[in-house]
Amino acid sequence: MTSTQKIQDAILGLKAELAGKRVELAMARGRRSLARKHLRIMESLVNARRELRIQVATEQGECYFAAAGDVDRLELVGATN
Repeated sequence: MTSTQKIQDAILGLKAELAGKRVELAMARGRRSLARKHLRIMESLVNARRELRIQVATEQGECYFAAAGDVDRLELVGATN
């Protein structure tokens, strides 16, 4: 992944995480319909992130699972630093 693609991947991940927190907040407030709305948003962001990873892997002639593992590994290393 290029540095730009890594940033795009990270942004999509953060947006999905934020949508997940909005789901939690809506549920805590008893607003199920709003929670469902944010859940759909979160799912679409997760799917967009997956599509980005597949696209990058395809462009580089790599296996998607290897590319996804590389990204996950980078995230784990960043989390431990």
